[in-house]
Amino acid sequence: MDQKALRACMEQDPDVCLETVPGLADCVVGARLCNAAALPASPQPAPSPQGGDNGEEVTAADVRERAATAFAISPGEVTVTATSASRAALSPDTEGKDEVRTVSSTQATPGLQRSERLFDGFTARYDAATGALLDACWGQMCEQ
Repeated sequence: MDQKALRACMEQDPDVCLETVPGLADCVVGARLCNAAALPASPQPAPSPQGGDNGEEVTAADVRERAATAFAISPGEVTVTATSASRAALSPDTEGKDEVRTVSSTQATPGLQRSERLFDGFTARYDAATGALLDACWGQMCEQ
């Protein structure tokens, strides 16, 4: 979702934001994770010594562990694939292309909200260089 457009809309005319801010309606209807940067740090394990902070790429195993911890499932039930993605497609505030790791599972998960409710699977994308969560969905939110 375009965070800058949302901020501007909320300042000017909040009553039309659902119709005018790209991606906002999808986020509200599907309760998607629309601002990964605003997530509390607690569900994410600290970057591993193998990568992230020292300029080395975070490994698929690192991302698998982070996702398994964040989504409260077994690491063995997580699939990780590496792809190149447009940064603007992931976050309108950035440009260029970066490697991302797409992580998914069909196992039941509480999502990132840690409620009593369980959802059928999840998909999340992490920055391959830093291991930072870029976006995520769980259950029916992934089908939109």
